Amino acid sequence: MKILILTYGTRGDVQPFIALSKALQEDGHSVTLATASRFAPLVATHDVNFAPLGDGLLSIIDTQQGRQAMEGANGFLGMIKTNLKLMKRVKPLQAELVQDCWDVAEKVRPDLIVFHPKAFAAYAISERMKVPLVMALLIPMLVPTNTTAHLGFPKLKLGRLYNRLTHQAVQLLMRMPARKTLNHWRTSHGFGKQPLELFKDGTGAQIPIVAGFSEAVIDRPADWPPNLFMGGFWFLQSNVTDALSEEVETFLNEGDPPICFGFGSMVGSDPMRLRKTILGALEETGQRGLILSGWGGVPKGQTHDLVLEVNSAPHDLLLPRVLAMVHHGGAGTTAAALRAGVSQIIIPFMGDQPFWGQRMKELGVAPDPIRQKDLTITNLKGALDRIVNEPSFYVSALKLSKTIKSENGGQDAASFIKRVWAERSSRSA
Repeated sequence: MKILILTYGTRGDVQPFIALSKALQEDGHSVTLATASRFAPLVATHDVNFAPLGDGLLSIIDTQQGRQAMEGANGFLGMIKTNLKLMKRVKPLQAELVQDCWDVAEKVRPDLIVFHPKAFAAYAISERMKVPLVMALLIPMLVPTNTTAHLGFPKLKLGRLYNRLTHQAVQLLMRMPARKTLNHWRTSHGFGKQPLELFKDGTGAQIPIVAGFSEAVIDRPADWPPNLFMGGFWFLQSNVTDALSEEVETFLNEGDPPICFGFGSMVGSDPMRLRKTILGALEETGQRGLILSGWGGVPKGQTHDLVLEVNSAPHDLLLPRVLAMVHHGGAGTTAAALRAGVSQIIIPFMGDQPFWGQRMKELGVAPDPIRQKDLTITNLKGALDRIVNEPSFYVSALKLSKTIKSENGGQDAASFIKRVWAERSSRSA
């Protein structure tokens, strides 16, 4: 089977799909992963066929305007505010992305498409090429449920109706720009307009959903659809030739396990403030620290002997050797810390990150999350003191790690996708 995987976003939206691609390849399928061109080197190192998509939408995040807008993207109203701020710049880039996805699909001629909801061109491609879809989710904030409000809304005790309405509001917010962009593309290519339902394909059939997170972490709502499969996180293992740099190895071996800091692309509009806060808290606690500057670029500068700053390091090799992980609460980093069995401190910036911060607190592996705009040397020091001096965080993290490691998320997801194809084929025969 020829499978086209469409995803878009930061590294956290891409790396799990590399893991899924490898699992599908091991199952005998021909896989092409299409995503932003900046990730070509990462995909290439794992021997997955890569198709580049335009980098324009991600480049907005790199700008000061983009960072400022993202800082206000907490909650539903924050999401609306951010979308309005960036709409003029985003709209033409979304149209280009749809065309890029179509161009890739024409070359691949897939039998089945697996897609991240951000790559909403999949709806139109499936409709025109008459190929089935599988939606892939990395966070539990899109599938509606009556049991709890959408993650972007406050958890008010207003019952099932309120909960359902919050999910409907988010779906409306997602559908409106996607529908306009897709219908513009359809009409410009001589096709008729079509309505857009997030969970239905062009024939009106329910789209199967494969979720890349664990039931040990996310309680599955009883009213989630039966065609949603949740088997565990999709972890990308380092290649056998990969290793930590000599610089990192030396630092790790020089003393006690350090606190690791990594914020991916999320450093906010004032990354120097973030850096000063980290260094100040480390100095006051006397803890060793390892700072991963990441894509967003926590700025480097003069430090002291207890701190090492590097661009990046493989999480699966590094995190089992640190004392704790302080991060933004991205789904990928959260999952990596869970698997490593280390305590966490989450400093959320936007989107689903506050949810992961709260969820890690509920699971007992992290203290209260600290919103990035509220972060100070004092409250970061307080959180560091807690994870260093309260064994319960480590005990909870170690226990949860054993469960996470026992799961085969990527392989089980690949098996689910194969079953979807087999069922579709049997109906067509």
